Amino acid sequence: MPVYNGADYLEEALDSIQAQTFPDFELIICDNGSTDATEAICRRYAAQDDRIRYVRNERNLGAAKNYNRTLELARAPYFRWACHDDRLAPRALEACVDVLDTHPRVVLAYPLTQMIDEEGREIENPGWIRHLHLVDQSASERFARYLQAYLWGGDGGQLFGLMRTDMLRATMQHGDFPSADLILIGEFTLWGDIYEVQEPLFIRRLHEKNSIYGNDQEIDKIWEWFDPDQKDRVQWLEWRWLKELVQGIRRAPLSGGERRRCLQALVRIYLRAHGRKCVKEALYVASARLGVTSKNRKQKVVGLNTMYKIV
Repeated sequence: MPVYNGADYLEEALDSIQAQTFPDFELIICDNGSTDATEAICRRYAAQDDRIRYVRNERNLGAAKNYNRTLELARAPYFRWACHDDRLAPRALEACVDVLDTHPRVVLAYPLTQMIDEEGREIENPGWIRHLHLVDQSASERFARYLQAYLWGGDGGQLFGLMRTDMLRATMQHGDFPSADLILIGEFTLWGDIYEVQEPLFIRRLHEKNSIYGNDQEIDKIWEWFDPDQKDRVQWLEWRWLKELVQGIRRAPLSGGERRRCLQALVRIYLRAHGRKCVKEALYVASARLGVTSKNRKQKVVGLNTMYKIV
């Protein structure tokens, strides 16, 4: 559980994890230098439950490094990221463990999502939640279906499923750029099957303090959230997405033919839609570096993990 100033909903999240019907787990909390009551809450829970290990960073490393720090410290064969403001139904871990135990081709098992509001009331799931049940298919087929599902963004809820630890460590892990969760999910499809458990066991909270929810956000602020050292840099977001997808194809344990088919799917599906945006971004970055970009022109992200634009 990576966390920074998450005291508002932290106890609910921790209680839901402790209440799991599958009890054989270790919860590693990586506190990114919180300044609220997060540290006190975590130390209290860790003192009461020897399955909870609390680690505090001396400074805020940014979200990406903190996510990857939890993976670095993990010791179990299966791994799951947990959010400080979400909850798990009691069977969430058990249901996903059963899938990974019985289906060796599956690298990620995740349950359906039930959205709740700030007060914990169930709300209708928004349209940007995607479904990826990709089993008994080739890597290129899984990858193509992923591209079609996330071509224009969506929610990366699958990233909070249960994964094989060794597989996750062999990927790019959590990237330090906007929509890195979606790109990482795409890389998972190259390693094996993705299994959707047909029960709403992941209870996701929608509230105003969510990390990058909202509209018309200046993208430099989001980059800084992922990694404070990236503040004020001119960023290549469209090209970064493309680069990471290509590198994911190169990293994955694929045959030469499958690797070629995945690259062809990337060109046929992704570049056909995003090619113009890549060109537009290149022109924007070039003009910014030459100092001729309008002062009012900024890079923005519209919505959650959706369309990236320059205005």
